[in-house]
Amino acid sequence: MNKKGISDIFLVVLQLIIVAMVLAFMFTRSGEVDIEFLKRTLVVNNLGLLMTTISFVPGNFQYTYLSETDEKMKDWNEFPFQLTIDSIKYSETEENMISAPHSYPLHMNTLDYEILARILTMRKHEIFIQKTDTYNISDKIGQDLRKLKCNPLILNLPLRPLNGGEEGKFYDEEGREITTTVREDWQGMELQYFTGQQRVYPGNRGLKNDNNPDEVEATYKLAKLVNDKIQDIFIPQEKVENKTILLTVGEYNETQNFLIVYAPVENYEINYNIGCTIVNGALDTELSSQYDGVVVVPYEGKHILLEIGNIAKPNNPTLKSEDNLKLLAGVIRNG
Repeated sequence: MNKKGISDIFLVVLQLIIVAMVLAFMFTRSGEVDIEFLKRTLVVNNLGLLMTTISFVPGNFQYTYLSETDEKMKDWNEFPFQLTIDSIKYSETEENMISAPHSYPLHMNTLDYEILARILTMRKHEIFIQKTDTYNISDKIGQDLRKLKCNPLILNLPLRPLNGGEEGKFYDEEGREITTTVREDWQGMELQYFTGQQRVYPGNRGLKNDNNPDEVEATYKLAKLVNDKIQDIFIPQEKVENKTILLTVGEYNETQNFLIVYAPVENYEINYNIGCTIVNGALDTELSSQYDGVVVVPYEGKHILLEIGNIAKPNNPTLKSEDNLKLLAGVIRNG
């Protein structure tokens, strides 16, 4: 073999060694990248795109971004991001910042910062993005809450908890308990339950927290104070025929407590006045010192949803105290 042949083999071997070293370095570096971090930055980018897009949608619009499996995205209240007038930024510690972009621009359509901050609502299991032409909110001024402006109405709607029944039991669409065998069946992406050909519904206690009664316990007590004939059963809201005030609770930052009314956008003026009558009535009682804000929010639905307090707030007196529930019941009953 001549010297040229030896030289060519040497160059090939040297190139292979260099390639192997480069590949080894790349694999080592890729092993150091937090893939879940990359997912989280993509979520922030998606939120920025969604908020920008929704701000340009005419009229009312709402979108729900559900929880992810990643540990840091199981509770959206703890998700580390920053929202400013012109950007949305993932604000985890700097250790992973070199692995992906983390700040994305917002190009909002004629929305001031106050409205921008309210287009995004963080809840434990979802991010709720909503644009509305009429977002009626009252915040604390010093220690007092402003009342909302409206034409008070006499409240003559039926009322019941949004959730109910016992877990492990099933109910038909009128709330009657099912005693026959129940089978599971997937309808598209939804798991449903049937007895024979009849669809039935599992009891649902709603939100739970160790420091407060569960959602149904609190809302059922309130409903009984308004109408003592109310039963602790489950009727899916789409099967409740007449427009009804459905009682529920929220779950968000544990330092805050809001009284929130979700008013259907159809016949919104009337529904807003119903919600306004309730929240203003509550502000005329001792309950005013227990709320950090009251709000009437338009939404696409049939019934009035009344969110009476935050289950995440430890030992929340608006949920635990029967005296406070009586005050709210008096507002609803006498409004």
